[in-house]
Amino acid sequence: MREPIPDEVAVKFLDYFFAEFTNNKSLFTSVHTARERLEYFENKYPGAMWLPTIFIRESALNKPLTWQELTNNLISTPKTIGSLLNKKTLFLLGVISLLVVGGVIWWLIGEKPEPEVKNPPLFRCPQEVFQNIDSPENQIKSDKCFAYISEIPNGNWLHGGSTTWAPIRSKVNPKIEDIFPEFKLSYKQHPSLPPGSGTGILMLIKGQISFAESSRPLTDAELQRSRNRGFQLKQVPVAIDGIVIVVNHELDVAGLTLKQVQDIYTGKMKNWSEIGGANIEILPYSRPVYSGTTPFFQDEILSNKKIGENVIFIPTTTKALREVKANKGAIYFATASEVIPQCSVKPLAIAFESGGNFIVPYKGEFIPPENCSEKSRNQPNLEAFENGTYPITRRLFVIVKKDGSFDEKAGEAYGKLLLTDEGQNLIKEAGYSPIR
Repeated sequence: MREPIPDEVAVKFLDYFFAEFTNNKSLFTSVHTARERLEYFENKYPGAMWLPTIFIRESALNKPLTWQELTNNLISTPKTIGSLLNKKTLFLLGVISLLVVGGVIWWLIGEKPEPEVKNPPLFRCPQEVFQNIDSPENQIKSDKCFAYISEIPNGNWLHGGSTTWAPIRSKVNPKIEDIFPEFKLSYKQHPSLPPGSGTGILMLIKGQISFAESSRPLTDAELQRSRNRGFQLKQVPVAIDGIVIVVNHELDVAGLTLKQVQDIYTGKMKNWSEIGGANIEILPYSRPVYSGTTPFFQDEILSNKKIGENVIFIPTTTKALREVKANKGAIYFATASEVIPQCSVKPLAIAFESGGNFIVPYKGEFIPPENCSEKSRNQPNLEAFENGTYPITRRLFVIVKKDGSFDEKAGEAYGKLLLTDEGQNLIKEAGYSPIR
C-alpha cells in the first residue's frame, strides 16, 4: 500500500481475513469478504475498503487457493527437488512467505499478544449495561457488544419502513430492549399506505417516526424533500440481502439469466416455452412501488425500463407466494430470508449472463417440499451474497434524520447497535449477510 494504514483498520482486516480463510474459504473470497466488512470505517477513514488488492486472476489458478490447500502442500513431502520447484508450489510458498513476513512485522511494531491460554473460555457479551460505559477500555470494546455502546437515549421510539427488515427486527429489537429497557422500540405502520421502504422514509421526513429501515438507498427526491424541510437524511448500511426469484414447483425451469428476468418483467417474454419450458403463459408478480424491493429491482435488474403491463402487483409477499403456489406459470421476486425457507415455492438459480455460472440462492442440497419441515428447511446462501457471486444483492440501511433532535440520537444509536459484532451475528441468524 502506498499510504499508511491506521492500526485499527489493518488489525480488523487481518481479523476478518483469517476468520474466513481458516474456515476453508478461498483466498479471493476471504479478501473480498474482509474488505466488505471494513465498510463501517469509511466515514472515519475514506478508502479503507480499498485494501488490499490481489494482482492475479482467480481463473489463472488450477483450483481455488484455500487454507486446506496450503496446509496439504506443507504436509506432503516432494520426492525430488524438481517436483518441489513447480509453479503452483512456488506460488503457494510465496503466499506463505508474505503471510509470515507480515506477521513478523506486525509482531515487531504492534502490541505483543497475551500468552496463549489452553482451552480459553468462549467470549460472551454482557447481558446488562457495562458499568464504566465511558471508560477507555469500554471504547475499545464498543464494536463488540450492545452493552458497551454509550449514548443510548431513553424514551419511546417509533420506527418503520421495509418489510424486508421484519426478521431482523424480531431478532434484534428484543435483545436490545433486554439490555437497554428504557430504549423502547415500537414499529409503526402508516394508516393508509402499504408498508415498505418508501413509506417509512416518507413518515420519517414528515416527523411521524424517529428513524426508518430501508431495503434500498435514499433517492434524490427523498434527499431534496428532507432538505426542503430543513434537515438532511443519513443512510447507515448494516446488512447485505439477496433477492430471490421464485416459481411454482411444477414449472420445469431450473434457472434464469439476468437478461431473461429483465425480459419477463418488461413484458418482452410472455411464455415459458421461449426459454425451453412448457407452453405456459408467464404470470409475473411484484410488490407495489412503495416497497423498497420493487424500485431496486426496476433500477438494477430492469435497467430503469418500464415494468410490463402484464405484471400483477400484490400488496404483500405472503399473498404473492399464495399466487405462485396456485399458478403454474407464476414468478415472483423477494428478499431471500422471506422466501428461501418457504416450502410452497421453488427458488431459481441465477446467472449474470448466458453461458455463465448459475448460482443457487440457497445453501447445500435443495430440500424438496415433501421433505420440508419446521426443523429442515432451505436456508439462504449467505456466502454467495457476501462474495458477490450471486447476481442480485443489495444493502439494507438504517435511515437517520440529521436535525440535532433526540430522534437523531435514537437512529444513530440503533445503527451503532446493529454494527456491533453482537448485532451482526443476530442479523446473520435472521438470514441476512453481515456487512462487517
